Amino acid sequence: MIRRALFIAVLLAVTLSLSGCCCCCCSPDVRGSRVAREVGDEKPHHEKHKVERGDADQVRIYLKLSGGELDLTGGGDKLFEGQFTYSAPELRPTVSYDVQDRYGELRVVQKGSATPGRSAGQWRNKWLLRLGTDVPIDLEADVGASDGEIDLGGVHLKSFHLSARAANLKVRFSAPNPDVASTIKVNTGTSRMSFEKLGNANMSDFEFDGGVGTYLFDFGGRWQRSARAYIRTGTGRVTLRLPQDIGVRVCPGDAEVNSDELRRDGECFVNSLYEDAEIRLDIDLDLGVGKLEIKTH
Repeated sequence: MIRRALFIAVLLAVTLSLSGCCCCCCSPDVRGSRVAREVGDEKPHHEKHKVERGDADQVRIYLKLSGGELDLTGGGDKLFEGQFTYSAPELRPTVSYDVQDRYGELRVVQKGSATPGRSAGQWRNKWLLRLGTDVPIDLEADVGASDGEIDLGGVHLKSFHLSARAANLKVRFSAPNPDVASTIKVNTGTSRMSFEKLGNANMSDFEFDGGVGTYLFDFGGRWQRSARAYIRTGTGRVTLRLPQDIGVRVCPGDAEVNSDELRRDGECFVNSLYEDAEIRLDIDLDLGVGKLEIKTH
C-alpha cells in the first residue's frame, strides 16, 4: 500500500509539473497574438486623387509627407494625379485645390504620422504622384523621413524647395525644364541623397544645406544659362560630377581637391573653358569633416 501510494504521489507531481510547463510555454504566444491585434498590420487603404488646373496660369504645389515611400514624376495629363497606400487612419492625406486671380494652390498634406511604438515593418505609407507639364509650377515638398525618387524632367518648374529629415532620395531632372527655375533649395538632416542632371533644371541658383550623410551632385544635362551652386554639409562624403562643355569653377573652402581636369585659380579651381565660356557654373563648398571627390562627364 505504501509503495502504491508513493507511486500515485510521484505521478501526480509529474502531471502538475507538466501542466505548469504547458501554461508557461503557451502564454507568450497568447500575449504575442494580443499585441499583434493591438499594434500589428491593419489592412492597407488605397486612395486615388486627380486635380485639374482649371483657369490657373501658374500653380503652387505644397506636399507634406511624414515618412514612407515616395515616387514623384512629371508627364501627367492632369495638374496632379496621386495614388496613396497607407495602413493607419492617421496616415491618410488631405488634398485641396483653390484658384484665386488665376493663381492656383494645391496642398497635399499628411497631418498625422506613424503611431508611436510601431516599427517600420508594422505600417505602410506610399505616395505615387504625377505632375502635369502644361503650367508653370512652384513646388515645395516636405518629405520627412522618406525613401524614394523624384523626377521633375519636363515639368515647368519656376522654383523647387525640398525639405527632409533622415531621407534616402534620388532627385533627377531627366529632361530639360521648359521654364526658368529661379532657385532650387534643399534642406536635409542626416541623409543619403543624389541629384542627377542638374543642368536640365535650367536654374539660376542651387542651394543645398545638409547634415551628416552621403551626397552626389551630378551637374550634367543641357545647360541654358549660367548658375551658382552653394553646398554646405556636415561630416560625410560629397561627390561632384562636373560637365565638360561649359565653364566650371569650384571654390572648395577647406576641402582638398584632387582633379586632373581643374587648375588652381587663387583659392578656387577652374576648368579650361571657364575664362571664355558664355555659360558658367560656379560652385562654392562648405564641407565638414569628410571626403570630396570630383569627377567629370
